Amino acid sequence: MGWADRAIAELQQGKQTQICPRGGSMEPLVKSGARVTLDPVTIDDLKVGDIVLCRATLDVLFLILG
Repeated sequence: MGWADRAIAELQQGKQTQICPRGGSMEPLVKSGARVTLDPVTIDDLKVGDIVLCRATLDVLFLILG
């Protein structure tokens, strides 16, 4: 079970969780290795500027743009 599996399982239980993603694709908003707090939300809660963890072919963080 990888970091995203653990985080997604906790979010699905309605729990807040934390991850430390690696890589530079989210810089300067999220620095590689920085602790990120994730909260469970519904799609209706999302707005421009939010960063979301998505389960796709790969588990990645995305910035929602307008």
